[in-house]
Formats: sequence, structure tokens, C-alpha cells
Amino acid sequence: EFYQLVLSRFAQGVGGAASFVVGLAMLADIYPASQLGTVMGTVQGVGGVGFLLGPPLGGVLYQFEGLRAPFYFCAALAFLDLVMRLALISEDSLEELKQIKMRSQPSTNDTLTMWRLLRIREVYITSMLLTLSAAVYSSLEPTLPLHLEQVFHLQPSVIGGMIAAVVIPNAIMTVVAGMVADRIGPTITITVGIYTMASSLPLIAIIKNFGVWSVILEGVALAYTGITMAIVFTPIMAKLAGVVERHNSGAYAQVYALMNISYCLGMTAGPPIAGYLNLKMPYYLTLTVMSGALVVFGPFMYFARAPNHTKG
Repeated sequence: EFYQLVLSRFAQGVGGAASFVVGLAMLADIYPASQLGTVMGTVQGVGGVGFLLGPPLGGVLYQFEGLRAPFYFCAALAFLDLVMRLALISEDSLEELKQIKMRSQPSTNDTLTMWRLLRIREVYITSMLLTLSAAVYSSLEPTLPLHLEQVFHLQPSVIGGMIAAVVIPNAIMTVVAGMVADRIGPTITITVGIYTMASSLPLIAIIKNFGVWSVILEGVALAYTGITMAIVFTPIMAKLAGVVERHNSGAYAQVYALMNISYCLGMTAGPPIAGYLNLKMPYYLTLTVMSGALVVFGPFMYFARAPNHTKG
């Protein structure tokens, strides 16, 4: 049974990554880069709601219907998702929108492979930032629940509610961040997000336990962190799509696959690094190190600007 679980988790990861990349590529293939911040922000916001609703719904199904019920439910959702994607692909309006976008761009055979994408300065700097930001984000996973339990003596159910304080503002802010990125450009938006995210991390650790109000303040600090993460992550998708569009290439799947790889590298590296640091130093120093890494990287976004003073 253990090997079946490992195999099923592997298949889940492959399927999730493939559908994620293809879904973003479909959106980038339809909408111009000037609108992708809002579009991607909306998609990310809805996804955040799903991440928030999934755990309690799975728990209810498990408690009242048994172990297999959550898996059957997810399988049904995956099938529904497949049907909806196929229906979207077959719609005439999709082809019309693609034709409109193609007519607005010069014809070219400039195909961007994964290797060529990595040689573009905007892409490799943004990908490095995504890896770093994902590592910082995932560093909270093994350390934050332990911090909340040790400092505030919270029960697991309350800790789950505190985690929601990150997810809910993040889901809302993704839409706002996307709209701002469309207006002022993703690079400026990302840079602001880097420094606000860096400022938010130490706040999580410095609040001491002095009663109920301290728990509320900790929730506010977590909400602020969730907001700053949205300001970083959401515009990245629009920025990378803008690079592909400026090269008059249709390599959206390639650039989003690269984005997914960069994100996964960060999510993989973050927990063990944070766990090690947390063993060697106080929690506020662990988060300060993570914050410092963001501050150091921030100026590099200057070199990831779009050429010719275009928005990007």
C-alpha cells in the first residue's frame, strides 16, 4: 500500500503540473500581455480559494463517508475539469480570439526553446527570483506551526485557522496585484513585492505571547505576509508571458514549464533549509535570514526590465 501511495502521489504531481502549465499557456495564448496580470491574478485567486476549501472538505468527507470518499470526490473533480477544458478548446470563440491576437503581431518563426529562454536575461533573473521566493514561502511550512504551538500554545485546529490568515488575503490580493501589474508593469510590482515580503517575515517571529491580542496581532502579521506573497508571485506569470510575446513566439508552454520547474525547486529547497536554520538559531533569526536573501536579490530586478522602456 505504501508503494501504491507513492506512485499515486507521483502521478498526481505529474498531472497537476501538466494541467497547470497547459492552462496558463492557454490563457497566455488568448489574452495580450497587457491584460495577463489581471487574468492570471484572477486564476490564482480562485486557486487559492480551492486550496483553502480543500482540507476541511476532505476532512468532512473522510469523517462521515470513509477513507475512500475524498479520493472519489477528487477523481470526479478531475474528470469535470477535463470535460470543461475540452469544451473550451472546441469553442469557436477561442479560435476567433486567437486569430485576433495573431493579426496584431508580426509573423515570425522565432521559436523559443527552453534553452533559449534561459539565455534571456529577463527570464533567468525572474526564474531565480521565483525559486528564492518559493523557498521563502515553503520555509514557513515546517516552522510556522511549531512556532505557533510553542509561543502561543495553540491547538492544531486554531493553527489551521492561523494558516488561513495567510491564504485568504493572498487569494484576494492576487487579483489586485494582477491589475496593478497591468497598469504599472510587472517588474515594478514584483520589486515592491520583494521588499514588502522581506519586511513581513520578521514580524511573524517577533510578536510575543501576552494573551488573546497577541494571537490577533500574529494573525495580522500572517495576513500581511500573504498579501506580499501575492504581489511577488502573480506578476511573474504576466512578465514571462510578456517576454514570449515580445519575441513574437508562441512558446508559452515552455516558459510556464520553466516557471513551474523554478517554483518546484524553491518549494523543495525551502523546508530543509528552514528546518536546519531553525535548529541552529532562534526563529526570528531564521526568518531574518530569509528576509535578507530577498533584500539582497531585490536590486537584480533592475536588470530584468523589459527593453526599450516597454512595460514589463
